[in-house]
Amino acid sequence: EINLYLRLALIAMNSWSISSGELMNILLKYPDRSQQEIADMLNIEQNSASGRYKRAHVEEMLLMDSAFRDKLSKRLS
Repeated sequence: EINLYLRLALIAMNSWSISSGELMNILLKYPDRSQQEIADMLNIEQNSASGRYKRAHVEEMLLMDSAFRDKLSKRLS
């Protein structure tokens, strides 16, 4: 099941641009930051950050990340 999560995530990740990968890297490091704060960190406008969120499928990726972490912690306990 975990392998399935990873394979499905790779469908989106394989189409990421460098800027999408950069966005996801920052989001995973700073999950509590707002979209405006992330935009400031990337030195871009908030509406540009919003577009990157959509192109990177951020919402779906974060849901998958959360499910993956839950499954992993259950297997390790």
